[in-house]
This record gives sequence, C-alpha cells and structure tokens, in this order.
Amino acid sequence: MSVDLIVEEAREVHALGVSVVILFGVPDEGEKDAEGSAGYDREGLVPTAIRAIREAVPDLLVWADVCLCEYTDHGHCGVIAEGDVDNDATVELLVKEALSHARAGADMIAPSDMMDGR
Repeated sequence: MSVDLIVEEAREVHALGVSVVILFGVPDEGEKDAEGSAGYDREGLVPTAIRAIREAVPDLLVWADVCLCEYTDHGHCGVIAEGDVDNDATVELLVKEALSHARAGADMIAPSDMMDGR
C-alpha cells in the first residue's frame, strides 16, 4: 500500500477498535539493492508511513518489522559475501533499520529477521 492508503486503512481499523498495527515494507523492485538500503532509508516507505500514521491517528500503536529480505535485490536476509549471508555486516544494517523506524516514531520494533547466529 502507498503511504496515503495505509493512513486511510489505519484510520479505518482504529475506528473499528483495532489498537495496534504492524508495518512490513515492500519497496518497488527499482528500490532494492544488495544491502537492502531502502530498509534503513530515513525517507523510506516504513519511516514515512510511521510518521504519517502518527500524525493522522496518534492513539494507534505502530509496530515496525525489521528484516532485510524484502529490501534486497537477491531476496536473502542480509549482505551476501562469498556466497553466504555475512551476519556481522548484516547486523549493522539491521540496527540501522531498527533505528530508522524508532526515530520515525514506531512504538515497537518487531525483528522478524530469523538468520542463524543473529
């Protein structure tokens, strides 16, 4: 959903009594790269949606998912080095993603990243 549509959806579900939503970012194909940088872009889809929901429906709790698979052009949950996911490099990017969501106003960060060792 675009930000304007997610804000309308947030208003509707809040009016129905839903008190919490969780956002999962799914950028356009052209926004994906090897390091999932759209996931930690301060002006990316999820931080922008969080700020817009906060403004439109301040009483709605907003959770934000943290994982890189939906933002990478290869679909894996992190940085690929020598054919494998590099956990150390990926953790740094997941931290950046979580911080971008928190700074945008997320009430809770939901780490769905499920790679071994992280």
